[in-house]
Amino acid sequence: MPFLHAGIQKLWSVMVSSGLLSLACFFAGMVASYQFSIPAGASVVVVNLCAFLLFMAWQSLGRLRG
Repeated sequence: MPFLHAGIQKLWSVMVSSGLLSLACFFAGMVASYQFSIPAGASVVVVNLCAFLLFMAWQSLGRLRG
């Protein structure tokens, strides 16, 4: 069952990286909220949207390159 172990390792790394990314987006959104005096929820959503668009562009460029 080595394939199962490899799948669990990959799932664990995806879960950890998504958790870290969400924390970074949360803190960046809270800082933006404080700096620009905008609602906290909206700023966190905008930061998450920017992160999503950045990763989507990165994936698209990767597909174009090879």
